[in-house]
Amino acid sequence: MGSTKKVNRPKRRRSYSETFKKARVKDYEAGTFSVAQMSRLYGIHGNILYRWITKYSAYDQQKAIIVEVPNSQTEKVKLLEKRLAELERSLGQKQIKLDYYESLLEELGEAGIDVEKKSGFTAPLSDSWRNTDQK
Repeated sequence: MGSTKKVNRPKRRRSYSETFKKARVKDYEAGTFSVAQMSRLYGIHGNILYRWITKYSAYDQQKAIIVEVPNSQTEKVKLLEKRLAELERSLGQKQIKLDYYESLLEELGEAGIDVEKKSGFTAPLSDSWRNTDQK
């Protein structure tokens, strides 16, 4: 048997503009996103984000200690992500039903049975339903 060699591939190195870095620091300072949320959103490791915060933060860098306090925004994002997943699942189920009903109508139409509603058409009512005692 031949031995398999591990191929060393160069790591993918991405670079970000200073404007992008400063914008992410502002997002963090404003409380818009936490480091964990930005890490997931942009695919950037948290350590890199903390370095940017240290470098570009408007706070006193000598005395400031970065402490992330869980806030309602993090929970809000999680709830919105959960709600989005529920709505997407519901939409998928509705689409499956719609596709089924459309194929059913198509098959009935091919069989010569017309079951689709005609818009704007109302059948005239017969007088047989009226009570004849009220005349």
